[in-house]
Amino acid sequence: MVSANNAINNSIGATISGVTNTLTITNPSNTSSSSARKTITVGGSSSGDPSLNFNINGVTDFTLGIDNSDSDNFKISDSSSLGTSDSFVMTTSGIRNLPLQPAFLASHSVQQTNVTGNVTAASVNYTNVIFDQSSSYDGLNLYTAPITGNYFFSAGVTMGGFTSTAWSNTSFILFTSNRVIRLILLQSPGKCFNASGRVGLASGAFTDMDLGDTVYMQGFAGTSTKTISFVVTGLDYFGGALIC
Repeated sequence: MVSANNAINNSIGATISGVTNTLTITNPSNTSSSSARKTITVGGSSSGDPSLNFNINGVTDFTLGIDNSDSDNFKISDSSSLGTSDSFVMTTSGIRNLPLQPAFLASHSVQQTNVTGNVTAASVNYTNVIFDQSSSYDGLNLYTAPITGNYFFSAGVTMGGFTSTAWSNTSFILFTSNRVIRLILLQSPGKCFNASGRVGLASGAFTDMDLGDTVYMQGFAGTSTKTISFVVTGLDYFGGALIC
């Protein structure tokens, strides 16, 4: 028995090249309810965290355990302690969250005047950043993949300045480093605009991205004059997230 006032700081194993130091808890009984368990316990709700730390000396830490100071949430943290750089959080009700999962959302807040109309492709700027969990959006129009994976992106834009003049194709396109995805095509936009001469376009798509790949949105409309603007309605956005 070790008293509560004593500290335990023992190293298990020896420093021998080519040898794996192993700590094993074994219950050799093959009968029902014969289990093996290691329990990490703290004194109560005012104490520290029961946790397990994985460490590559001087390089990387990962810690998992119960964050006693944060509603007893179970966490995995990219740190030597819980509550710092938490990458996985599960509440006592089983609700899970990935606070560092790549995801962002921005809205279109500044009108871009007369950017298309003569089939000029123009990038849509989404300058109001609502959140950016991996700091991968540049605050204007470009998102850079922080890790290789499969992503979902969605976006909306409102084009204004349409008149009764016959218009050719109007498109809203998602450009990535690996592929180009046309989200919306209006072949006769002159039949779609409202009384204010506006057309709203919105859609989304899955795509693969490699580390460092970029994605942005472009829109264009076709006739003879460059009179179509990306107008501000408070409804248009650009967002995405890593799915898997």
